[in-house]
Amino acid sequence: MSPDRKQWQAMAVLSALGIEIAAAVCIGALIGYWLDERFQTQPWLLLLFTGFGIAAAGKAVWRELKKFQQGQKKDGPGDSLQK
Repeated sequence: MSPDRKQWQAMAVLSALGIEIAAAVCIGALIGYWLDERFQTQPWLLLLFTGFGIAAAGKAVWRELKKFQQGQKKDGPGDSLQK
């Protein structure tokens, strides 16, 4: 695979990861806000579900890091640095 293609592919993965992180945190916060309004428990469920969203975002980062590490092992230690 050409270096330009690898760079574009990496940018696409990182962009998708950024969107996934933002979505996870926002969805968790919105669910928490809605439940707080419904059960009058402000701000506890908002904080709890925002924490769940942050945990889901962390899991997504961890998953992508593992994929990256597996790709590095498969390609060899110095292949990603060569042009």
